Amino acid sequence: MYIFGGWNGKKPLNDLYVLDLDNLVCRSEPETFGQKPASRNNHTTAVYGEKIYFHGGHDGNQWLDDLHLLNTMSLVWSKPKVSGQKPSARACHTMSRVGRKLYMFGGYDGDKCFNDIDILDLDTMTWI
Repeated sequence: MYIFGGWNGKKPLNDLYVLDLDNLVCRSEPETFGQKPASRNNHTTAVYGEKIYFHGGHDGNQWLDDLHLLNTMSLVWSKPKVSGQKPSARACHTMSRVGRKLYMFGGYDGDKCFNDIDILDLDTMTWI
């Protein structure tokens, strides 16, 4: 189980914890490679195979619209190249994988709550 970021009551975080569920051993801040996402809370995640996708959230000052990827086998962070119209900045949204697509729903941007669905096609890396 992977835990990334969050809020400690004073500021957003970008730390990473990995819990080995078989042995109930937790590793905090394992060595990762690549550019780790900025601190954030209320972001959303979805898993496909050995990859975890992270979208948006809030960094304490602004709403975020970025997409990051963590390969859990190599522990390499990356920002996947995507096409199409990316979703607007938001936090408190959901992202679920169905087949080879990630479905993102709702969220909040400081002014309004969203009631929309954005889909990321993992075969073409295109937002729909």
